[in-house]
Amino acid sequence: MKRILCSILALLMLVGVFASCSDSDKKSKKSDSGYEFTTFVPNPDETFKKAEINEFDGNGGNTYLVQVTNYQDGEFEQYVKKCQEAGFNNITEQTNDSKGKTFGATDKNGELAISVVLNNSIKAIIISCHTTDVDSSSTKK
Repeated sequence: MKRILCSILALLMLVGVFASCSDSDKKSKKSDSGYEFTTFVPNPDETFKKAEINEFDGNGGNTYLVQVTNYQDGEFEQYVKKCQEAGFNNITEQTNDSKGKTFGATDKNGELAISVVLNNSIKAIIISCHTTDVDSSSTKK
């Protein structure tokens, strides 16, 4: 259930981002809290060599979003490994079923959270990184 809600939330965020995105949004990666997400998040271009990659800042710059389409087999797992190597080791979610795959983790300080979702129905990988205070209301159990 949590995975479905996370996927729906990610899709809704992307719809909002697509609707309000401008060229300046694509260049600005610094959040209001001062995080340069690209400093912490592995560069998708280094893993998804032949894919179409669209990067967005969402939620007023406090969420970094990436949509990857036309990815190759095994690239999801490669990217998750790079996320773990980058310090996202406190795993909060990891699934693999017929609908797709999910990896969620926070950094060692619990300040940044990353979610990597391979959604088989839309044939896309959604990468989202945000400060943990941005999404605290939806992650409370």
